[in-house]
Amino acid sequence: MSDVPDLSSDEDNFEDDEWQEMETNDTTVITNINRVLWDDDKYYKPVEQDEWLMYDFDALTDKPSSPKTYHANVENGLVTLSEAHFSELQRTIQLLTQQLAESSTLLNNAKEDIKKMQDSMQTLVEGGNKNNIEVPTEANCVASVPLEIDDGYFSTYAHFGIHYDMLRQSANRNL
Repeated sequence: MSDVPDLSSDEDNFEDDEWQEMETNDTTVITNINRVLWDDDKYYKPVEQDEWLMYDFDALTDKPSSPKTYHANVENGLVTLSEAHFSELQRTIQLLTQQLAESSTLLNNAKEDIKKMQDSMQTLVEGGNKNNIEVPTEANCVASVPLEIDDGYFSTYAHFGIHYDMLRQSANRNL
């Protein structure tokens, strides 16, 4: 390790406007090393310990407290709960029922989407409609555009004058 130069900055030996550089003509120091120079824990530590970008703001917020503990009595197969515990269980049941309903709705929507995608893919693979019913669609292509719309464009280039003007310009001649 003694033949490896310390490439980390040394605050005592240079000014703020100086740069510490390794000699560019001595590349054998790096190429002849058997292990990676930056494979040391000191390179994984931040320069500034409490930098604001390193804060985990989620960890700073109040974490939900652990669930309350309730006492339940069990006698002869009967369970006795306090009112607070019973109401807490009812709220939990309602919340879980709502989550189950939402999940079921999302699952049904996903199944419908998958079915639509399968039908579309089947139609593409078969090359047409599954029921062999031709669906009339209006073609959105160049052939559906009337010729009169393009007449202005082609008539401007039909005259030789534009070519004459372009050839007169030196920028176009020296290409």
